[in-house]
Amino acid sequence: NYIFPLKTGIQIGKGSSGGKLRNVHYNGTVIGQAFYPTDSEKLNNWNHANMESFKFGDIKNEEMLFCFTRMCKAGIVLSGEEGVGPNGLSIGFGVESITKGACLDVTGNNGFKFINASLLAENNTINFESSDTLELYNSRTKQSQHFIKSSSQIGRLVFNQVLHRGDNTTIQFQAGEVEIVNGLFYDSLNIELTNPDIALRIYGGFLKNGALQTNVQTNEIFWDYIPDMYSADPIIKFNPDLFLFPGDLVTDVKDFLSEQNSEIKMYPNPAKDILNINWTKEGEMQVRIYDIAGSLVYLQKTYGSEMTIPVNLIGKPGIYLIKINGLNLNEGKLLSIH
Repeated sequence: NYIFPLKTGIQIGKGSSGGKLRNVHYNGTVIGQAFYPTDSEKLNNWNHANMESFKFGDIKNEEMLFCFTRMCKAGIVLSGEEGVGPNGLSIGFGVESITKGACLDVTGNNGFKFINASLLAENNTINFESSDTLELYNSRTKQSQHFIKSSSQIGRLVFNQVLHRGDNTTIQFQAGEVEIVNGLFYDSLNIELTNPDIALRIYGGFLKNGALQTNVQTNEIFWDYIPDMYSADPIIKFNPDLFLFPGDLVTDVKDFLSEQNSEIKMYPNPAKDILNINWTKEGEMQVRIYDIAGSLVYLQKTYGSEMTIPVNLIGKPGIYLIKINGLNLNEGKLLSIH
């Protein structure tokens, strides 16, 4: 038997926990060609205007692995139920053929992350209408009308090693903050902020072709490469050594994939008020913290097996590299402050 949803595919919520989605594929094109060949165009238009393939509400520790959808209004809808959004992890999610909606439609989130996502849309890649945080790692997107779009307040968007293949890509939002680390953009990039003082932070960006246009006023815009650096806005800073190589991020990614037996623990990350660091051995330890430009912003020697650092002693919101040495330990970790 076949089941073909036409409005909502899989919807999960109501406080459920520990769910697992594995290899769920929805392709509206196949349905139309196989079962409604004379009306397939009507079915395609309906799917583009109405179909929400995955819809997540109040869920906890959800695991989503290698799921795919095509020809729909929204690939995944992240929304809140009674103020509680979804929590979980998606690995290998793919979506394409979005002509009216968005690959990800976010109106609420409680820590749902994406790794190795493939978000291919003709319209909006991400529609974000929430004050929460959304994170994507090692993912790819394609040409769309808007890479990021919001008509109101957005929260914190974090892109780490995201490849975007698009021309005249637009990032457009009115309030909130976006952080792009190691972003690779293939063609022209246009950043339109309704308020140019909105927090937009770009570290290690690479623009292969075309021009960069922006009305951003922030001073945290660092690029490794832009084809014509002399024509770039003076607010743009260049530092070819700023790129954070993938090897620096392996531990950071593994930390939320599974529980790792690291000898050094650092939490919370991202940090807002205080940062806690502890290690497995008792003795002297040196902690050095560098900002994204490579400047040493914090140095402290300590004894024992733990320490707490007020975030205001480190610096303003952004990405930092923490180096910890001593007791035969030598580790580096990325810290995000917001």
